[in-house]
Amino acid sequence: MHPKILKKVIQNDGKHLTVCPALLMEYTRHRVKYEDYPGIIPYEKAKRVLNNGEVKPEERCVKGTLVAGLLAGELEQLDLFEGEEYERVAVSVYKLANWTPLEGDIDVGFVEGIMSVGMTHVHGVTGEVVEAETYVFLDEQGLEGRLWSFREFVRTSAWKWYGAAVKGGEEGDVAGEEKGGGTSVVDRRLAGTRTPSPCPHP
Repeated sequence: MHPKILKKVIQNDGKHLTVCPALLMEYTRHRVKYEDYPGIIPYEKAKRVLNNGEVKPEERCVKGTLVAGLLAGELEQLDLFEGEEYERVAVSVYKLANWTPLEGDIDVGFVEGIMSVGMTHVHGVTGEVVEAETYVFLDEQGLEGRLWSFREFVRTSAWKWYGAAVKGGEEGDVAGEEKGGGTSVVDRRLAGTRTPSPCPHP
């Protein structure tokens, strides 16, 4: 999860939290149909929705953010945000870097760090194994066959979730200036208001 989205969901600055990039093996992350956000599922289930029935070995993993220090009330906020589409489950992940305090403007460097995790971390992963929890998507048929791109989401859609505008639009641009007015996707989800997904044409 993008650090700015996390702060928006838990409704505080997250100064008591630490974060680091992490890798979850034998899961894949797909775009939810007609949406811009993802759902992760075990690779064994993903075989049924993948366009070609399989992915490269280095793609059988999910790169994301490991968060330490969440309070009970903040977990409740995350459960509310994720909604009934997801179930929070226990997993083991590889910790890929040192813990970083979630304070100040760490977003650009940290997000770029997540996006830079590549094949060198997948083949022969040697990071510390940490027990954690993640949100798994329940309806695999509600996912697209292609894998979801965090880099693309940061570049084109993340601002809608935390309420900031993206500068430029180049691949390296990950965050921009705050803009006033309107409500973010996070605000609407926490309020229980979700925009209906467009239905495919028959």
